[in-house]
Amino acid sequence: MWQTTKVNEIKTPSPVHNLIPPEIHGRHGTKHHTRHGIQTSTIFYATAEGANGVYPSVLKLEFLEGIGLSIIENLEIKKEGLSTEVMGVHHLNFLKDQKTIYVGSDEGNLFVVDYTTSPMTIVKTVHAGKGAGHTDEMKHNNIAVVINHKDSFITVMNTLTHEKIADIEVSKLSKDELGTVQTQSHPQYHFSKDGRYFYMFLTEEGSLVKVDLSAKKVVQRLEIGGKLAMGSFVVSHGQHEDSGMMGQFTVQNNPNQSGPGQSGIDQKNSDQHDSGRSGIDQKNSDQHDSGRDPGSGHSQRGHGRSRRG
Repeated sequence: MWQTTKVNEIKTPSPVHNLIPPEIHGRHGTKHHTRHGIQTSTIFYATAEGANGVYPSVLKLEFLEGIGLSIIENLEIKKEGLSTEVMGVHHLNFLKDQKTIYVGSDEGNLFVVDYTTSPMTIVKTVHAGKGAGHTDEMKHNNIAVVINHKDSFITVMNTLTHEKIADIEVSKLSKDELGTVQTQSHPQYHFSKDGRYFYMFLTEEGSLVKVDLSAKKVVQRLEIGGKLAMGSFVVSHGQHEDSGMMGQFTVQNNPNQSGPGQSGIDQKNSDQHDSGRSGIDQKNSDQHDSGRDPGSGHSQRGHGRSRRG
C-alpha cells in the first residue's frame, strides 16, 4: 500500500503545469551535506504559465529527500515589445540533444532555451503561430513540428540550427475563428517511418490529416466529426509503423505489392524509407549520420492549457 507524506510547499511565480524528471532532461543533481548525511539532489524543470503582470518562466528545481523541493533558477520567458497580458506558456519540450528546450507562447513565439548553461539562457526567438505549444521531434532526423493550437498552420523546425523550415497550412477554418478556438489537438502526433509524413488531429474541424513535410501541404484528410481534443496512434507488432490509423489512413502491409514492408500510401517513398532519411531536409543528411543519439531523450508531452483556453 502506498502512503504519501507532505514534505514542503513552495511559492511559484504563477501556476505550474507539471514537473519534468531527469529521465527526460538528463541533468544530474549535486551532493549536499544534510542532517541525513550526504545526499545527491534530484533536478526537475517546470513551466510557470504566467499571469497578468507576471511573465511566464522556466523553473529549475532541486529536490532533497527529507527537505523537499526548492526553486534554484527562474528564467523569465519574455521579449521586448510583448506584455504579460498577451503571453502565456503551458508546455516545454526537451529536445533529444539534452541541451535545448522549445517553449511556445500564446502570442505566437517559440523561445529556444539552453538549459545547460548557468543560468539558463534564451538563445533564439522564432515566430511560430497563435497558441504555439507542443513540439513533436522526429526520432531519426533533425526535424521538429511545433503545434500552433489556435492557428491554421504548423511550424517545422530544424533542430540543429533552430531555424524555421516552413509554416504548413493544415486548417480550413476562417480567419475570424483563428485565435478564438482550438484548431490543433494535443498529443499524440505521429511521424511516418521514413520521416516524410506527419499525422495530427484538428480539434474544431474534427479531422485527422496527413501532412507531406516534403511537399509542405496536407495530402489526405479524414473527416471524423466531433471536437478532437487529443489523438492516439496505435502501432501493432509486425506491421508497418504507420498502421493503426482509421479508414483511408490504414496503411497495413499488402502482400500483393511488389516490395515487402511497403504500404499502399507510402510505397512511392520506399527509397526514402530504406535510407531512413526525411524527404523534407536531405541537405542535413550528413548531420543526421554524424549527429545525436536518437535515444538520448524525449519530448515532454502535456495536456490542455489551463490558462487563456
